[in-house]
Amino acid sequence: SHLLIIVIWYAWNNLSKGLATRLQKLQNRVGRVILRAAYDVSSKDVLDEHGWSDLKARRAKDKATQMFKISTS
Repeated sequence: SHLLIIVIWYAWNNLSKGLATRLQKLQNRVGRVILRAAYDVSSKDVLDEHGWSDLKARRAKDKATQMFKISTS
């Protein structure tokens, strides 16, 4: 169980820059579709409206959380 979590965590935190960029663009697009927002609305505003973090921030938070869990288990 712990090994699977570590493998998934490693893969999530070691995305290639290109794949991370594509995933962020997809998240931005999904946010726009849900809000029916035009492309002149900033991605940050779209994410803020949903209460979403960008994927880079989410990965950093997940990494810190996992390190804490590993260090305290």
